[in-house]
Amino acid sequence: MTCPARAALAACALFLAACDAGAQSTVAKESAGAKKMIQLTNIHGLTKSPINAPRHPLRPGSPVATPSATPVAGPGYTRPFANESQNSRLPAALGTNEWKPLWNLPLDPAMPARFVLAIGDRAIVHGRQWHLVDAATGRSISNDRLGGGPIVIDQALKGFITHYTSAHLSVRRLADGKELFKYLPGQGDVYTRAFLTRHGGRLLILGWERALDPHGRKKAENSRVEIIDLGMPPKADSFGFLSSSSQVGELYIKELGVQMATAGPTIVAAARNEFYRMTWDLQVTEILEGNFDPQGLSLDEAGNTYMAVAAGGTNHVWKISPKGEIAYDFTLPGPGIVLETPPIVGYDHTVYQLAGPQIYAVGENGKLRWSRTAEGAVGGAAISGDGQLLVSEGACVVAYDAKGDRRKVHCFPNETLTSPPILNESGHLLVTSKTALHCLQGVGK
Repeated sequence: MTCPARAALAACALFLAACDAGAQSTVAKESAGAKKMIQLTNIHGLTKSPINAPRHPLRPGSPVATPSATPVAGPGYTRPFANESQNSRLPAALGTNEWKPLWNLPLDPAMPARFVLAIGDRAIVHGRQWHLVDAATGRSISNDRLGGGPIVIDQALKGFITHYTSAHLSVRRLADGKELFKYLPGQGDVYTRAFLTRHGGRLLILGWERALDPHGRKKAENSRVEIIDLGMPPKADSFGFLSSSSQVGELYIKELGVQMATAGPTIVAAARNEFYRMTWDLQVTEILEGNFDPQGLSLDEAGNTYMAVAAGGTNHVWKISPKGEIAYDFTLPGPGIVLETPPIVGYDHTVYQLAGPQIYAVGENGKLRWSRTAEGAVGGAAISGDGQLLVSEGACVVAYDAKGDRRKVHCFPNETLTSPPILNESGHLLVTSKTALHCLQGVGK
């Protein structure tokens, strides 16, 4: 698309915008042959074609041990659920220190934060607006509205990606929050952005169609994957729009709520009853079929996918191997609920699933290691480099060890925590409440 055309579309968009793994999955064993296949359409340039990738049933397998991963020093939490694999891993160790407040930054309680991101000496509060913060002092550097969708810190761009409106992506400098360039994805604000990631010079954008027809005649029914080549280093035109990009392709999946995660060259996605593997050229290489409704997924370093699914009125956690086998199917006890957090994957491949106030730890053999009931509303969780599950429970940050023993790290009286607790590269602990961003320092550190 030419720059004038993109600018015209942008103007139009702005104008128009207003517990036993022993029983392998009964879900996967059912035949998918009678189900209606989801329509997938691939668009490369002027070529539009249906996708006829190989289809196979998701088949039961057996648990296979995966060697423990080693935490790699670096940015601790650069997007919702930590990284593009969405496994909520923190590189830093929590240790057994006591923790004390270092600083706090007041926030607007009418706009509660959902995440706090961190890289180097910067923190970003991710809520209905964003705040760029000096992580050493708690000083607010810049803030602005957020038009929806995730915020992603991009180390190579020395910036972070936000949604300035419901249509635009805006890339801003980590140094001061000033805009580097903006980009209008295809279909503008017809889609809300659900997932963003970059691999090399390519940027992937997952969108979910919005229900915009007030009369309900046109229903939202599509998810859309777009990949562009940024033209590294990215360049902007005189209007601030990205001018160096080129389109790699678009993929339309006729199903809302597609879930996605990536790890380097690996891209996996899931829609109702279908699991996809695809390339960074946006070619679907395999479709695996079953009977399930995906609610979140994450990846580990070995290419295993961990998927939270609803099936048959209950919730499950599946581990899907690179061979397309369900290595285990763990059924969460109790009635089915909406699972809002992708599976958290420890470095030893213990999986932690949040389900309302319940916390489940599932071992590599697919069997329950422990379960606990949180002592307050759960604002989120992350796994530390030394294998401790950090959880926001009501007014307290708590840590669970490998046995499920619970200790209080720090409590904030009369507060309700709203984000997963994280550790930044300086070893400080950051967490948001309804009224503030809090920074804790380990005693003796």
